[in-house]
Amino acid sequence: MKKILFVLPAILWMVSCSESAPSETIEVAVEVENNTPEVPEEVVVYPYSAGTEFDRTLAMTQEKANELVASFDGNPTELSFSTEITGACQTKGCWMTVDAAGKQIRVSFKDYDFFVPLDSEGHQTTVNGTLYYDTLTVAQLKHYAMDANASDDSINSITEPVLTLSYEATGVYVD
Repeated sequence: MKKILFVLPAILWMVSCSESAPSETIEVAVEVENNTPEVPEEVVVYPYSAGTEFDRTLAMTQEKANELVASFDGNPTELSFSTEITGACQTKGCWMTVDAAGKQIRVSFKDYDFFVPLDSEGHQTTVNGTLYYDTLTVAQLKHYAMDANASDDSINSITEPVLTLSYEATGVYVD
């Protein structure tokens, strides 16, 4: 019996010493993770299209879209139009802004199913979807500002929700 009392602590001590191995594994994993090479950004070839295909030849011209936006009454309206991209999410390309009748329109993509290239600002686009008014919360506005790489001062200055002209695209084509 006395031998068991001496053997048992020795076994427990050996088992507890062998449990230090996982920390070495974790350190190695961290070293490997920190030394992983950066993956190069995907090269986008223009023209670029995403979402549901649509006939771009049926899209409104910039002038016709300007007229519609200038007199927009707020009722959700399905339409296709062509314009220039004035801004895009710099994180994923999950939204963009376009100009019509001197108003900025925030374009989101149906069900978050597709995106535009991060370097799409300045390119011509044709979108197909629904135009509507939306109230953006302070949290949404700050999120969009961060996505656009806005300064901390600019982000912190956002304190009120904003009613904005919005567009949910089901398809997009970027020249």
